Amino acid sequence: LNCASSVTKFAGSVVSLEIRTASAAVSLGLRAVDAGVSTAMHVAQCVPGSDIALQAGEAVLDLARRTSCATVERSVGVARQLPGGDTVLDTVGQLLREVGFLAAAAESPGLA
Repeated sequence: LNCASSVTKFAGSVVSLEIRTASAAVSLGLRAVDAGVSTAMHVAQCVPGSDIALQAGEAVLDLARRTSCATVERSVGVARQLPGGDTVLDTVGQLLREVGFLAAAAESPGLA
């Protein structure tokens, strides 16, 4: 029983480390993207005609967002029609919420 407890604690430590590592990598990646976009936006203001390019880019991103949202909504609708679909989707949603909570807790020093 003591050995099982030690293994469980070790596994928990490994999972916690993996979550912290993944969270830190995502956080650093998002910060790098944010810095790059911010710099590009400031530089673009100095280039004549860049406002048209930014508007075109915004329209493309909006189309991609709307298309992906419609695809996800349609997929969820189809999945809900399958036997057990509601239960599976609810379980996956709960799992994703828990993983998000664990990642936030791992990134917050006071909660870890």
